[in-house]
Amino acid sequence: MPKTRDLPSKKEEECARKKLIELLKIKEDKIQHSNSEYNGLHVHDHEFDFFALQELLNFEFKYEIVFINCKFKDIESFNTYETKHNFLIFQKCKFDSKIIESDLTVQNVSILNNKFLFFACEFNGNIDIGKVTFSDEIKFSDYSFKDMVKLDIKASLNNIEFDSCLFEKEVDLQGSIFDKEVYFTNCYFKNTTNFSHCKFKNIASFYNSTFEKVPNFSASYFKEQKAVNLINVNVDKISFKSIEKYVENNYKKDKYYKKELEEIKSNENKNKLKQKLDKKYKRFF
Repeated sequence: MPKTRDLPSKKEEECARKKLIELLKIKEDKIQHSNSEYNGLHVHDHEFDFFALQELLNFEFKYEIVFINCKFKDIESFNTYETKHNFLIFQKCKFDSKIIESDLTVQNVSILNNKFLFFACEFNGNIDIGKVTFSDEIKFSDYSFKDMVKLDIKASLNNIEFDSCLFEKEVDLQGSIFDKEVYFTNCYFKNTTNFSHCKFKNIASFYNSTFEKVPNFSASYFKEQKAVNLINVNVDKISFKSIEKYVENNYKKDKYYKKELEEIKSNENKNKLKQKLDKKYKRFF
């Protein structure tokens, strides 16, 4: 027998619906009831001039809250110690603002208990979240990041997944701790990627992903080398200029690397030496 979908009671759903209307400042007919496709409330084709993210993160509801074909112009910055439990899904949405944890200087770690799924969305603003624990699943699928992504993950108690995502600007996860599995599958990184000083305690997969610039994994920790998946990783687009800059930035005091770079710059047969060093560094990724 197929498993019956867990649906909210009419009373639960109506209470949640009234609360969302109040939080999101939208008309009642914009929030649809659960159906055979969604086991919770869903909002279609709405443009938010202001999106009350802080309030939504602290709204307790164990069923799905789905946003479909919505546009978010301005998103509230959030500053919270621990959020409530809910399940937020965004499909074919466009974000024109940035998501920022407003107080990045505090010593407390924010705990996000929300489950997030993003499908076929576009993000035109940067994401900058510091000192955060993700306690539930986070997934971005077929997603386009037009601006910087910066996360300081202190713990991830469930899987984090990026599938078929395009990163056009810098990705900075420096010092993040991945307790569970993390996936970057079929992703494309057009700019710098900083995974330095990260701790990967479980599977770390970069399967079939492409890097246009040298990824920085310096001082990173992998609990098991066999849990690192670099199958079909494409580094053919990494230019020699990118390798040269990476070496100069990370190995300034290393005489061996410095000598090779100086030799390339001064030697008449630059092409052969360039190819030699280019091939050597690409073998590491």
